[in-house]
Amino acid sequence: MELARFVASAVDLRIETERLVLRRMVRADADVALAHEQDRAMMQWIRDPQPMAAMQERIQAMFGAWTGGDGEWLTLAVAPKATDAMLGIVVCRVTQAANEAMEIGYRLHPSVHRRGYAFEACARLVDHLFAAVRVHKVVAHCVLENEASWRLMEKLGMRREAVFRDYTKLGGAWRDACFYGLLASDRA
Repeated sequence: MELARFVASAVDLRIETERLVLRRMVRADADVALAHEQDRAMMQWIRDPQPMAAMQERIQAMFGAWTGGDGEWLTLAVAPKATDAMLGIVVCRVTQAANEAMEIGYRLHPSVHRRGYAFEACARLVDHLFAAVRVHKVVAHCVLENEASWRLMEKLGMRREAVFRDYTKLGGAWRDACFYGLLASDRA
């Protein structure tokens, strides 16, 4: 895995698709990011409501330097090329550098669901992780009830590797989580 090169490029990383740009977040995205954190439709399968201070702290961390440390998220805004207005985010993090694996995540505003943006953004991010970063494996997970998310993982070519029972507590209830993976060799 070429992590040092990826960390160096992350400062001003910009990845384009046919319709979208995945770019580092800028301060002008802060209000939109906060609105997304507060939007229960967007967050229902990610985390329960949190205090404003916690949301603001998380958003500030999205602007900071990314060192590539295990578990540290790199956040990229997803925006249409035409407007550059943030629609949501895709994220990635090294799960364990020694295993050359990275986890991805995503969330887009419900007003742009069912347009193929999530697939387009995630597919391009996954391509970048395999081609430029040379990861061995990309992983993702979601609660089992979030069918749209795990269907996206499957559309990306990921395989369900496990279901962990009562793994996450959301909305006052324990939820099962499904874990997906995609190996570089799966794409050959």
